[in-house]
Amino acid sequence: MAYGKEPVHILDVMEVVASHEVAPWVREAYMEKFHRYLGDSWGFLYNPDGVERLPQIMRILQQLPEGPDIAAEYAHGVKNALSDDPKSDERTANLKALLKLAEKGKPPNP
Repeated sequence: MAYGKEPVHILDVMEVVASHEVAPWVREAYMEKFHRYLGDSWGFLYNPDGVERLPQIMRILQQLPEGPDIAAEYAHGVKNALSDDPKSDERTANLKALLKLAEKGKPPNP
């Protein structure tokens, strides 16, 4: 990383990881960072950065083999987000697409 430069956002890196062949250790390291970004619950759905980058999160999840399983981990939170205050049509469409992707995944262990 060059001095004085803005760090690269994890989602920008994940788009590369999801769409290109990368070394297994690189993929593993950035998948861990991606999980950290998303959080243990559904906080990214309310975090201003996560709200703004939801379309990018969807693109990444759709490209990852484990994307449906990751989406399934957040399905409950997505349902809550859909029933909360009014959202833009784009956000609603992305949340519904996330739920549809989650249907293809394995539900998380209780």
